[in-house]
Amino acid sequence: MCILVVEAGISNPGQIEEITTPFKTFNLRGSKYDWAYKTTMIKRDDYEHIEKPNTRGTTIGGSSCVNYFTWILDPSRLSMIGRLLGHPLTEEIFSGEMEGLTHCVDTIYQGERQGSSLYLKNKPNVTILYGIQSKRLIIDPVTSVCSDVTVISNAYNTEINVYTSREVILSQGVFDAPKLLMLSGVGPATELAKDGIKPIAESPHVGQHLLDHPIVPFVLQIKDGFCLDDHILCPDTLNNSAIATYKRSKTGLIRSSLLELVGLPRIDERLEKYPVYRESKAANGRLDLFGPAGQPHFELDFVGMFSTAFQWHYPSPRRGTVTLNSANAQVLPNINLNFFGNERSQPCARVQTGFHPCGTARLSKNIHQCVVDPKLRVHGVRNLRIADASIIPVIPDCRIQNSMYMIGEKGADIIKSDNKYLYDAQSLVSS
Repeated sequence: MCILVVEAGISNPGQIEEITTPFKTFNLRGSKYDWAYKTTMIKRDDYEHIEKPNTRGTTIGGSSCVNYFTWILDPSRLSMIGRLLGHPLTEEIFSGEMEGLTHCVDTIYQGERQGSSLYLKNKPNVTILYGIQSKRLIIDPVTSVCSDVTVISNAYNTEINVYTSREVILSQGVFDAPKLLMLSGVGPATELAKDGIKPIAESPHVGQHLLDHPIVPFVLQIKDGFCLDDHILCPDTLNNSAIATYKRSKTGLIRSSLLELVGLPRIDERLEKYPVYRESKAANGRLDLFGPAGQPHFELDFVGMFSTAFQWHYPSPRRGTVTLNSANAQVLPNINLNFFGNERSQPCARVQTGFHPCGTARLSKNIHQCVVDPKLRVHGVRNLRIADASIIPVIPDCRIQNSMYMIGEKGADIIKSDNKYLYDAQSLVSS
């Protein structure tokens, strides 16, 4: 089977030093490798907060090439620290209740970033068209079959149609997947009408149910010699030595992901002191609203420099949205994360995105519930699947990169299962 990958960004992230060098990751935000989406964090009658950029990777491999590397997978024995903090913490954060302190697993190998673009390495049946932006899915209005995609080449100022003999798999991410669906006539009727787009399939949940983790960064004053600042940020002897070590052997402090340690606490006892929490919990069948299955209430990220971050792990009571700003495919979508959308919540001016968005084309049984079925097929359209973070119905705790890899692997298994004859024939030829 031959596969064509249409990529809006670059095709060689593994050859870009700014991407592969771990300590340079903070410089990627707002760079030419970043979509830099303008995003509304809070939009209420009494307060509005808009932030730019909301970082997403403009490269093959997407945000796995510009993110902060970390997964929360490998538990470590840090109970001594827990005792020092005066709070018993679970050594094994995956023993049923995800509460504790753990070292992060990072996507760094032999001192360099390892993005998802590695999946395509040495794949002779895969062709990559890079620097090409999707404009519209071509869907037959009678048969509802998606047969090709109209794409735009900015370099050559031209449009072409790319045809498929099998199916189209949409992996443009949580912001651009719903945008492309709506540009193609698949979405809420009111949204399509605003931009004069002829509806092909009325799918009311496209672009709805956006979830993300809100995060509040804060700066700490640390004694000299306890952090990586002098080694990484300040151009002096220590910094020169760290750079020389990295260039020589890809080791040392320069290869640090910076986010090395994560704390995952619950605060049930404190929450119980507030009448509004107790009332809401009683109305929810005595289940905690924020972590009903025992998941942590928030996350503390410990960065080995002068700052750290506090991150909520519960979704906003009111979901965000992705809508169109224009019928022009080259105009970025309108993104509203809707943090603190509940009238009972108090807006926080310092809130930022945790860069874990999901849910804008989520899984469901039918088109009235949401956008794709359990086989990742778009409701109301044939020969079209979605395999990216937009299908996630409930936001995962912590990072979503490993969840995305799972979706990719599972999606591949589903497609192979639906095309057994094709893969069986290839196996016979190979043998």
